[in-house]
Amino acid sequence: MRSKSFNLGGPMITSARSLNQILTLAAASNDKKAKFLGIAAELCRQEGPEAHPKTIVILSRLIRQIDLDIEKLPRDEDAKNDLRSYASKFNGLRSFSQFHLTIGDAKQHFLSPENLNGLTILDHALSGFIEHPVLTAEHKALAASFDALRLDIRNAELPERIRALLDKRIAQISAILTSFQYYGDEALEEEIEALAGAIAIHQNAIKKSDNSLYGKLVKATFGLIGVLAVIDASLE
Repeated sequence: MRSKSFNLGGPMITSARSLNQILTLAAASNDKKAKFLGIAAELCRQEGPEAHPKTIVILSRLIRQIDLDIEKLPRDEDAKNDLRSYASKFNGLRSFSQFHLTIGDAKQHFLSPENLNGLTILDHALSGFIEHPVLTAEHKALAASFDALRLDIRNAELPERIRALLDKRIAQISAILTSFQYYGDEALEEEIEALAGAIAIHQNAIKKSDNSLYGKLVKATFGLIGVLAVIDASLE
């Protein structure tokens, strides 16, 4: 994620708060035997066979971002080490050794109230100094249009391989738009590039199936580029 030091206005959030949101919601699950990774995948709106690996990447990226953000703080090394001690409580996720835990077991480890409170302390320390963009409600509304596009793609007479490819790209973009604070602008940029590439490569097949679908895909892609432009402007 690209960060903005000394926030000059606009919707922003710290990496610690983003991680805290996911973990707090997971900890609130009433099913103590449920796997943490499955609950986290649902919260990150991940689906399909790649849901768990992608969720691991999302959470690992947030933990790594906290490390980077602490390093950028205008604090002395002793103060930074104090903050790093709170982040170290999630080393089990950092090393991939605790993703397999159930909610009940996770609450005895990284999901304990003490550790979640540590993320709140980190959030307070980072707020106003190292923060990341959050999409506005208007931009998040784009997610609904991408959900509608998925229906159009599923109903189109496309080769199955192309339909699956487009559906995968659209689903991921919808997830990013809905929970942008967990993914960041770089993940969105990567998905836009992947979608644009898929449209360009398979444009003849898409047009042959449904020319209006091709137009919708192109329009949606340009709308996403506009979102990135707004984010970039907020970081200047």
